[in-house]
Amino acid sequence: MLVDFTIKNYRSFKSESLFSMVAEKKKEDISNNLFNISEDSDISLLKTAVVYGANASGKSNLLLAFDTLKNFILNSTDLKLDQEIPYYKPFLLDVETRNQPMLFEIEFVTAEPMRYRYSVEFDKTQIISEKLIFFPEKNGRNLFERNGVNGKYIWGRDLKGKKESLTGEVLKNVLFLSKAANNNESDERLRAIYRYFRTNFMIHTAIDSSKALFYYTTTKLSKEKEEKYKDSILEFLKSADTGISSIKTKHKTDKPFEFVLTENMTQEEIKEVLKKKVLNDISTKVDLGHKVYSHQNETGDDHFFQLQDESAGTIKMFDLAGKIIDTLRNGNVLIVDELDSSFHPLMSEYILSIFNDPVKNPKNAQLIVATHDAYLLDSQKLRRDQIWFVEKDKYGASNLYSLDEFEKSEVRKNVPFDRWYLSGRFGALPLIDKKLFSAVEEKE
Repeated sequence: MLVDFTIKNYRSFKSESLFSMVAEKKKEDISNNLFNISEDSDISLLKTAVVYGANASGKSNLLLAFDTLKNFILNSTDLKLDQEIPYYKPFLLDVETRNQPMLFEIEFVTAEPMRYRYSVEFDKTQIISEKLIFFPEKNGRNLFERNGVNGKYIWGRDLKGKKESLTGEVLKNVLFLSKAANNNESDERLRAIYRYFRTNFMIHTAIDSSKALFYYTTTKLSKEKEEKYKDSILEFLKSADTGISSIKTKHKTDKPFEFVLTENMTQEEIKEVLKKKVLNDISTKVDLGHKVYSHQNETGDDHFFQLQDESAGTIKMFDLAGKIIDTLRNGNVLIVDELDSSFHPLMSEYILSIFNDPVKNPKNAQLIVATHDAYLLDSQKLRRDQIWFVEKDKYGASNLYSLDEFEKSEVRKNVPFDRWYLSGRFGALPLIDKKLFSAVEEKE
């Protein structure tokens, strides 16, 4: 479960910005959309959140920050001596921030359940600070704190296992959390946190799924032995009105795909060759069946199409299906950029409704999406604290804010959120100046 996430000096986010899944309003307000961390906790979290903003406002950067922190934690130990930290992506449009440290701070709940807050500050070459707090009670207790500048550590009395002897093996560009989590003698809680980032966060990028190099659901179908998993995927696709009636999988026996990349190839040509290579290498082939009719009556047969022959929306729905099923099964967090890409507005609304439904989402999985689809801004289906906006100022810096930050007397819960947003009352809209584009000159 995600509680909140803070970023500073990351890509377009110059100032410190907080994204929170904590329910701020009364629990009676669309109560299906939230849940308690545990039976004895007074903290309620949201099941879904939507992020709006103009193109290039920073929505994707916000979601990308989750992936960056995840990859840093999982791959930190791969860094070599004096290697620059590849996850350092500061705000570049201000000369003062180009070399200043970045900050990530995340609060989350693992399966036990136990709530943690982890923070890391770093620049291009080293970890400046690293800290982990846990909450066995209302007030948090320190597990460890690292000062990367002087190499000093402060250990909390609750941190068990190997720790002091590990610090000599931690390079200045490597996270202590990553190093300790991959040592069998360290505190089991550190390994639990590492597993959380490896398994609980699933990111779906904004790439057009019809041109995607990798199909998550295809790979899952090849690994899952149980028929129930395929049934769940098919049930989801049927419910989305894709016209799919069956799924057929088989192991591919194609010959290895041979290709040559040349210097004069365009970037698009290289992408297309690599796409064909990856698709050829996927060991499981998926065909999607559609009902065959004779004189408007079902014949009982299905005609199967290759996945890449389906529409862009169906391919994206198929790719998301596995991620949605896995997220709901395990109570994880799914982050989707450009949910509305290739989707009808009703389809995006349907996916959100699944996560807000306590019957279909019994493990309180969370969904965070970036979208331009104003149709989702329905005050009867989304709470104010579920709606976020990203707006870029004249200096190129992104500002993040929630609809819940507006005065309640001005923005009541029964107002038409969609119309108010499109009219500019909440900001985060593109400032289009038609005068800047003149008529195209004719060729002489």
